[in-house]
Amino acid sequence: MRDIFLLKRARKIMQQPRPLPTDTVMRLNILERQLKVPSAEFDAFFNIAIKDMNIISICK
Repeated sequence: MRDIFLLKRARKIMQQPRPLPTDTVMRLNILERQLKVPSAEFDAFFNIAIKDMNIISICK
């Protein structure tokens, strides 16, 4: 049940306007550490957040 709650929080973080803030990867990492069962959905979220982080760093 706790994993479902953590996934909902991660989905809410990912619904922010693009590009995602640079602290998104850190926030997702904290949530992922609390999971009991690894999630492929978190891996997809990390890929998106890292791409957005790279876009922000290139534009500066």
